Amino acid sequence: MNRKIKDNPILKELIVPVTELAEARKEMRTAGSRLEALYKKVKEDLGNGRR
Repeated sequence: MNRKIKDNPILKELIVPVTELAEARKEMRTAGSRLEALYKKVKEDLGNGRR
């Protein structure tokens, strides 16, 4: 996992404590939220071959 984070530092922003997971998942489903934007960026980067 450390290698993946080193290759794509945005991944670190998506790692949340278990106690905050429910709220983070809710935020990821909210259009325009910080976590939703980060998730889309990582998904796009991985889809374009960035690993």
